[in-house]
Amino acid sequence: MKIVQLEDYVLNYDHLFPGDVFSDLGEYVSYDRTLPSQVEERAKDAEILLINKTKIGRDLIKHLPKLKYIGVFATGVN
Repeated sequence: MKIVQLEDYVLNYDHLFPGDVFSDLGEYVSYDRTLPSQVEERAKDAEILLINKTKIGRDLIKHLPKLKYIGVFATGVN
């Protein structure tokens, strides 16, 4: 399973989050920040996508056939 974190600066701003916490689940790839133009390329093989402020819409999801779960590290309603 491939887990992709697109905004590590939000989840791990204090560098206390161990990057290997997901190692039992599969491959974990983390990006400090992701521009909108980079989202599709970085997420293309992800089964799990972890985001905060990145917008993931219907059109993008159609291009991510392996995607099974989107985890949002935020509060509020979009």
